[in-house]
Amino acid sequence: MTLDSAQTLDLLPCYLCGDLPPEVVTAIEARLALDPDLAARLAVLRESRDLCEQLLAEEPPAFDFEATPAAAAP
Repeated sequence: MTLDSAQTLDLLPCYLCGDLPPEVVTAIEARLALDPDLAARLAVLRESRDLCEQLLAEEPPAFDFEATPAAAAP
């Protein structure tokens, strides 16, 4: 399987979460090895994920879901 840069970019969040089959992971890793821009974008996604996990572990958000009105349907 071969992926182009656009396809790889679209799949990076799923790759980061481990939600892809092995053949897609292999194709993404091959593309990342060839494309420093995609590798940098993955690094930013990973840093963002790690920061969110850290912040949530320190102080979970206090949401009052009952007090929040539901969004209007489009």
